[in-house]
Amino acid sequence: MTSRIPPRQQVRRGAPLELPHILLLCDDPGNELIGTAAAMKPELPVLYDFNLMQNGGHITGWLLSGKAAECFTAALQTYTEEVKERYAGCEGDAMLYAMGDGNHSLATAKACWEELKPQLTEAEQKNHPARRALLELGNIHEASLHFEAIHRVITDTDVAGLLKAAQEEICADGGIPVKWAANGQSGVLLLDRSKGSLAIAVLQNWLD
Repeated sequence: MTSRIPPRQQVRRGAPLELPHILLLCDDPGNELIGTAAAMKPELPVLYDFNLMQNGGHITGWLLSGKAAECFTAALQTYTEEVKERYAGCEGDAMLYAMGDGNHSLATAKACWEELKPQLTEAEQKNHPARRALLELGNIHEASLHFEAIHRVITDTDVAGLLKAAQEEICADGGIPVKWAANGQSGVLLLDRSKGSLAIAVLQNWLD
């Protein structure tokens, strides 16, 4: 019988610890979340400190534990509340984090955990390493991150009719600006912020 288990899950089944590369991005313009951890570095124990191979620079890691971990947990809670307030009035739930990379790795880690969980007692589940996955938390406002536009190409359509429908159905004054270009002309659509916090979500849902 051919296995129906996805290849990624087959590779990771039975792994004692899940250490994929998962990048989550937070929307923290004031850098309060990561900044809280960074401010505590002088008081934290160093886990590793070495040069990377191939002239890749230097990397240092610190351990957040005890009161430092409690402080960061409080910062996480504050961040969650602030994001919900920032996007109050938008359609759907506020997006606390965006998957920057590794969405398949995270889904695989969860699938492996769900497969293992029934074999464990409730007490074992609480402390089993497979219930966790390694991730990197970043800030979309970090100067080192550069985002390129996500384009949508639409063919075989009535351009005037499409733009008119968009204006009537998903646009509003003060909306999220999205540029369009067609047949040598261009302009801007102002996507209604009440329909979502992300321009791509508003536009793609409507196109679909």
